[in-house]
Order: sequence, then C-alpha cells, then structure tokens
Amino acid sequence: MKAKYIILSVFALAATVACEKEGAHLMSEFQADKLYVTIPKEDGTATIKVTATEEWTLDYDIAKDTTVLDAQKKTKKKSIDVNQLEEYSWVSVSPAKGSAGETTVTFKDNRKAYFKKINGADPAEDDDLGSFTQTFKVKVGDKYQNIVVSVGTPASAATVTCKQLLGEDPDFAPVQGKTYRITGSCQKIANTNYGNWYLKDDTSDNTVYIYGTVDATGSYNWSSFGIEIGDKVTVEGPYSLYGTTVELVDASVIKVEKALLSSPKGTTIYVGKEGESFDLVLEQKGTGLGFESKTDWLVLDRTYTVNSKGNLVFKVTPTENTTGAARSGELWFKSVKTEKNKKGEEETLTSEVTITVTQQAEVAEGTLKDIRDICAAKKPFDIVLTKPVTVTYTSGSYMFVEDGEVGLTLYNSADKYSVGQVISGRVFGPKGSVYNNVPQGTGFNSAMGKAAAAPKDPTKLPKGTETTLQNIVDNWDTWAYRLVTIKGLEVKDEIKATYPVSTGEDERHPVFDDKGKEKTDTGDMEGVVTDGTNEWPIVMNNKFYLNMEVGKKYDVTCIASYNKAGKILGLWDASHVKEVKE
Repeated sequence: MKAKYIILSVFALAATVACEKEGAHLMSEFQADKLYVTIPKEDGTATIKVTATEEWTLDYDIAKDTTVLDAQKKTKKKSIDVNQLEEYSWVSVSPAKGSAGETTVTFKDNRKAYFKKINGADPAEDDDLGSFTQTFKVKVGDKYQNIVVSVGTPASAATVTCKQLLGEDPDFAPVQGKTYRITGSCQKIANTNYGNWYLKDDTSDNTVYIYGTVDATGSYNWSSFGIEIGDKVTVEGPYSLYGTTVELVDASVIKVEKALLSSPKGTTIYVGKEGESFDLVLEQKGTGLGFESKTDWLVLDRTYTVNSKGNLVFKVTPTENTTGAARSGELWFKSVKTEKNKKGEEETLTSEVTITVTQQAEVAEGTLKDIRDICAAKKPFDIVLTKPVTVTYTSGSYMFVEDGEVGLTLYNSADKYSVGQVISGRVFGPKGSVYNNVPQGTGFNSAMGKAAAAPKDPTKLPKGTETTLQNIVDNWDTWAYRLVTIKGLEVKDEIKATYPVSTGEDERHPVFDDKGKEKTDTGDMEGVVTDGTNEWPIVMNNKFYLNMEVGKKYDVTCIASYNKAGKILGLWDASHVKEVKE
C-alpha cells in the first residue's frame, strides 16, 4: 500500500515551548534524570525518573497557531486550543501527570497509530513512519519544564539538500514536522540567544533558516557549538514552513567543521560609487587557495600579501558606478586542507567563503537631517558629513546618533559603535527604512569616514540635552530621536500597562498559561507624565519596572520617538530615572 503520508506540524509549539534558557532545566520543583529522551527503534519505549515537590502534568491544553485564509485571500494566523498529548499522538506518555515524590514516566512509540489516524489505514511494511522531535511542556504550579522527546534513532533522519528543502527540486516534497539532516555553511548569524542562523550548500543560491539550535539536553547553548560564519555544519531538525520562510526548528548540531577561510569584517562590504581600491583581509587555516571575482566590475588582484597577524590581504578595485543605482557583486575564495582522520585515512577538507560587495550610486555632502530624510524615503544613502555626529545610546541592534540639531535611529549597523564615539567624514548605508514611523539608517557604515574612540572618562560621555515637554511638542523634528533630559516629571495618572511576557527579545517566543493563552503581566511599562508645561506618553523599551509613583517627581533621560500609538518618550535604561528628593 502506498498511502498518502501527511504529517501535521509536530513542531508548531517547539518555538514557543522550548525557548527557556538553559537554567530553566534546573527547576527545583521538578527534576528528571534525562531531559532529552530518544525512543529506541528496537523496543519502542523509553523511560525517565522524575522527582517533584508538588503536582505536575503534561495533560493540558496548549495554544496552536494555524494558518487560515481570510476573505481577501490573505493568510493570517489563528490560535486554537489543543491538548498537548492528543495533538502530538505519535508518542504516548504514561503517566501524563503525577504528584509530589518519585515517578517513572514511560514514552512509547505510537507512530503506527498516528499514521492510521492521518491516512485512514494501517501502514504497509515499506511506508515511511517518519522521524519526530517535540519539546513537551511539563506544568508544575505556575512554572514549566521542557522535555525533548525524539522517536527513532538519529540515523533515521533523511539527509537532504537546501534545494530539496526549499522546494526547488520537483522530485522532492518536504513534509511538515518531519526531521531532516542537512550539511551546509553558516552564512549569517541572526540571534545568539536561541541560535538562529542561515545555512547554505552548493545546490541552491538560497538559504535555509535554522530557527533555534539546541544541545543534547534540548537547551539553547549557542556558545558551546562554536559556530562562526563560514563553518561547515551538519544539523538535524524538524522542517517547518513559517509563512514563506523554510526552517529547521530547534535543530541539533551533529558536526561542525571549522572554516578554513573567514572574513573578520564579515561577508558584506559597502563601498562608494567612485571605485576606490580597498583591502580585503581573510584568515586562512588551510593550505591550498583559490579565488576569483564573480563580477566584472570588481577587479581582484591575482597577488596578495600577508599582514603581521598572518592573515591574507587582497586588493580589490571596483570600477566607478555610473549606473545610477546601487549594485552588488561577489568575490569567491576557497581553501583546502588534507589531513588524516581518526581511522588514519587521508581526507580533504574544503571551505569556501563568498564576500558580497555593495556599491553605492550617489554621493553628496550633507548633514544628519539629510540622511534622515533619505531614510524616510526608504532609499540608500552615501553622505559626506558637513557636521560630525555623536553616538548617544546603544541597545542591542539599535543605536542613536545626533549632531546637536537633529537625531537619527540606526539599526543593524555594519560597524559596532560605543556611546561617546564621534563619527565624521563619509558615511553610507544600503537602505533607509521606516518602522513605527521612525526613519532608520539600516546598515550604517563609516568605513570611508572616521569614528573617534569613545572617551574613557565617564563624566565626558554624552548626557541628555535638557528641555521641556512643551519644547518637544513645539519642535518635534528637532528633538526626535535625540537623548533628552526632562526634570521634575510627575506621573499624571496611575500606570496600568499590560504587556506580553516573553522569554527573550524574539517575539515568536511568548509564554503561555495553563490554558494555552498568551501570558501577560501588568507593570509600570508605560503611562502619562507631565512637567507642568505639557503632558506626554512615556514607554519603557526594555522590560524592567519604573516604579515611578504618583505624587513623586523624577528627572528622566529618554529618547523622543514613536511607537504604534504615536509620539512617545522612550525609556531605555533604568538608571535614566532618578527621583527628585525635595
């Protein structure tokens, strides 16, 4: 029998339930001798011993996001309540709940029954039952414990290519929730908390998104893998199609082969339209070397030098960009190394790295206001600053700069800057963008300009420019995105903000209550304040409590900005709120 094999998404919850940091596996109320359970193929059962100080259960409803089609033929998310054990019935658990004390919990392979449930008939001998991994949540009081369960042996995962997972192979259709193994190079690292990164092999020009990387206990432990851009990595995880993004969710690392070539400055370089030569530095750990320009307007010298650190230095000369539009080209490098493996056999390791060079199309003199206007129009910018700018605050991927007249939000800058650095000369970026009405200089780069060192004396670091709420109201364009200090602020009404609880900065990792509803909390996250000249909404950009009590006054340093509701004062640092002692 060749049954139609349809697997529901068994990893739909993995992103929401497996996101607790490693410490979450050390819950004192619930201890298990194993948190990563593999059901062996031979007898089809696996057991763990748990010790609890109170009642616990796996048998409760959870929220599951499903994709539905609305009346306008657009997809949208809909959340429904499902029972955790019924939804993922390819495994049975006994007992599914317990009380304080010691309990032996048995996990049993239930794939044949699951197959019949999906296909309406028993599987034939040659039918593929699939390989599954799921993070189950054990509820203990108001806390949750992760247990990662896999059915089958790791070898049961089908080995695939990027071309196959991305749907570019007409003879292969990936199955939602099924576990696959893939090998490719790390192209970009998006998040080092959960281990989100992009994998690419030579079968496709596109990448597969590795959405979460876990160790043998199912914990996010990114630093333990040592994965860097260019490394060749083999991972194994369940396939998921999230919108149009192809993902392997919470993938396990099978093998990491360190790159024989790497670029200390990253794999993306931005240059000006004039076509001035620049040096490209590569670290090489291999012996053989191959390189070429994949783009006719990028000239790569056939000779190279070695610097004092032993790194290779290539001279690259782009031609002048007269096309009137930004353009991108590629430089390709390859290194090989022959060594003996553990069996004493010689094997050749290969490592490749592609450097993308993006060249701007226009250059002009201007100020930060000119850059802000270009970003608001969502265009790339290449500006020789007529007035230097100062970094006033940084938070993760966000940075704020100002020049004494206007301010600008920078996002995902090509270079990392410190508070107090003064940037002058030529700056550019691949695109401007707008988020919540905020113009952003995305990919801001000062490689052709100058970024002076930040002051070591903390008293010389930037301070908020003192102003009033009325002044901000009257001169919004002047004060927007700047670090300002407003003295004597008083909470006008009681702050009652309700906001989603998250385990981290990734909004796709919320926390759910025992009914499967997204958990919220009430805290001093936003409200309305006044300094006597006017009143204004104030919003906390990071999740900490302000504890600004009604009737007391505070000196507050903040950034005038926007959120979805409109103009706000954005608070980024708890130390920026100081009570005025009268």
